[in-house]
Amino acid sequence: MRRLLAIIATAAALVVGGAIAPTAASAAAYEANYAVSASYIQGDCIGTQELDGCFKKYGDQWGSQSWSSGTTRLEWQNQLWNGSRWVLYREGVCINNLGLGEPGVCNKDYYEDSSLNAYGSYGSRVRMSLCNTTCSGWSSWLYNNA
Repeated sequence: MRRLLAIIATAAALVVGGAIAPTAASAAAYEANYAVSASYIQGDCIGTQELDGCFKKYGDQWGSQSWSSGTTRLEWQNQLWNGSRWVLYREGVCINNLGLGEPGVCNKDYYEDSSLNAYGSYGSRVRMSLCNTTCSGWSSWLYNNA
């Protein structure tokens, strides 16, 4: 009984606001940000006739714009190498609701591929998907080595 109470107390201590509190090496909550107006960024890009999205490694910036609707969602994932495999560390969305054809940018801060990460190893990569009424497939993984 004492062991069961200790387990329950430990589990209760980990719960914060109805969610399990993240540790240094666990994935954070889903991140949603709104783009700010900015010049179109150059970087690793994907696009269609209607949408365009880019990741600029230097500065960890996501940029997007749409030529068919007023809102673009650029979904992203960040994985870290834990010494034996890639692990999802962060994920989120950059919402550009600035208007038709208006470029917008979300600034993030990721581990660099060459820096020691939360798992005590080296390796960081990101990928993206563009959405308006539907989403594109995921881009290839981009190593964050700026």
